[in-house]
Amino acid sequence: MQKSSYPFLAKLLVAYEGISRGKILIDGINGHTIGKFWGRNQIEELINGFKSGLPVYLFHNSPRRKVGEVVNSWAEEFDNRLNALILAHISDSEVCDLIRRKKLDTCSLEAELVFKRIGDVLLVDKVEEVSGIALGSRDLASPGFSDARVVAFWELGKPHQKRTWFQRIGLPSFCRI
Repeated sequence: MQKSSYPFLAKLLVAYEGISRGKILIDGINGHTIGKFWGRNQIEELINGFKSGLPVYLFHNSPRRKVGEVVNSWAEEFDNRLNALILAHISDSEVCDLIRRKKLDTCSLEAELVFKRIGDVLLVDKVEEVSGIALGSRDLASPGFSDARVVAFWELGKPHQKRTWFQRIGLPSFCRI
């Protein structure tokens, strides 16, 4: 991994109220894809689980390749739902280039969840722990949340320009690198 010369930030839409699909690793459904319903409270729990320093990986594959970390998270209301967004500092120059060229265009969360089962649907009851975010490509796989994506990215200039950039691009004041 070659470190990026300048700070590179990516705004990611990770999750939202509604249905997600993804592999489940619990008895009876291990490895199968099933719908999971996320309510507003669970999205708020998830946002609280996106701690600063949470690792960002390239894909869900093993061995793990950490390419960055979460700087901050917040909620935004749009598309008639509560959305969980994060700001990630991407430190791997190859990954920065793939994001710039839109080869990495989606993301997926990695978390331990508690479910309530109702028929063929699992209701997310509780977010136990968020262990990471995986960047991905729609050319290779579909994200669990169909609208999950890289929303925007910024490559900051020289270190003394950080504050100016934050003001110019309108990032929330709580964001720090």
